[in-house]
Amino acid sequence: MQQQRAGLRRQRRLLQLPGQRRTRSRPGQTVEARRGGSVTGATAFGLLLAHLVGDYLIQSHWMASEKTKHWWPAWAHALTYGLPYLLVTRSPIALAAIVITHALIDHYRLARHVVWAKNLVAPKAYRKPWAECSATGYPGEAPAWLTVWLMIIADNAIHLAINAAAVMWL
Repeated sequence: MQQQRAGLRRQRRLLQLPGQRRTRSRPGQTVEARRGGSVTGATAFGLLLAHLVGDYLIQSHWMASEKTKHWWPAWAHALTYGLPYLLVTRSPIALAAIVITHALIDHYRLARHVVWAKNLVAPKAYRKPWAECSATGYPGEAPAWLTVWLMIIADNAIHLAINAAAVMWL
């Protein structure tokens, strides 16, 4: 029995990626940690809070209404969006990734493209051309209030996924 356990431990060690180390699992902590860092419950909460503060509390009306039309408001918003992340990570590369991707996603309204692309994975009768979906990624026959909120949710999910990846791996 002990030989089997020792064999399993060896196999697990062999399956670890370079740069990974094992940590003891505590509530809210990952078992596998890359480069010595892990996303704990506190870090996940920090990521969410930083996103909400940067995207909703700090963003001015000018930034929100002009960031898709001009680069200056998009960069102003992206830079102020990145400020709360100084409390989450000190990695300059992670901060740069968060700010740059935020500016690109918001300026080009990339969430609507993601929404439209995911809706292409449907029967042909439900697939709509881009011309009918360019406002939010959803067809015009859907209720406007719903399509706007679904696009906002998709936008938030994209930002949070990129930010978590940047904090974990950069």
